Amino acid sequence: MRDGTLIVSCAGDGLIRVWDTATGQCLRTLVHEDNAAVTGVRFSPNGKFILAWTLDSSVRLWNYVEGRCVKTYQGHKNEKYSIGGAFGVYDNKEKTEQRSFVVSGSEDGSIFCWDVQSKEILQRIDGHDGVVLGVDTWTEGGLMVSVGFDKTVRVWEMDEGCKKDENVEEREAADEIMKDEEEEEGKETVNDVVEAADYGIVNGDGNAHINVESFTMGDQADAAEQGDVDIVNGDTA
Repeated sequence: MRDGTLIVSCAGDGLIRVWDTATGQCLRTLVHEDNAAVTGVRFSPNGKFILAWTLDSSVRLWNYVEGRCVKTYQGHKNEKYSIGGAFGVYDNKEKTEQRSFVVSGSEDGSIFCWDVQSKEILQRIDGHDGVVLGVDTWTEGGLMVSVGFDKTVRVWEMDEGCKKDENVEEREAADEIMKDEEEEEGKETVNDVVEAADYGIVNGDGNAHINVESFTMGDQADAAEQGDVDIVNGDTA
């Protein structure tokens, strides 16, 4: 947590623990009924929720005070690697209000953005050649950064006003064609995610998003889900 009073940890046994930094005491232990290995966790900006990445291709938002999973975000692939992500804020298409989103890497090379409340996929960005290990946002500067197995760190310009992704329908149609062809050949479907969202987080169309900079690196379903959650406002204590 930003004020340094709490630390959150995770483990391959599926347990998430919240610790008091002053006493070293474990204050809360969270575990989902599916008990999937948890590979990454982070607090929400207001400190009221915990976002957790698990190896069942899910990102879960926890109300850790009540010990309940309140949202589950799916559509990406995460079965083997420790993948991370972040929270961000975007304007609705009328620019009348700001909404929160969750962003995550994926093992299929994509970057996924979900609306925090509706869990709808806002945008799927073709980010890297290979696994996208981590994504973070700088909302004030309008930037998002990602790192992947292709040994690159990429900085993306976030869209002002969350412009409409004009290629969503075309991409859905192409995915359906690919799915039909693969089923005919008896293969597993590579991409069975239907992108129903209308808006993009990052500038550009659905296939060629604006990549501000790319840096080459060295060789080195929940029963208790609830309605609206606010991950930005409120005290951090």
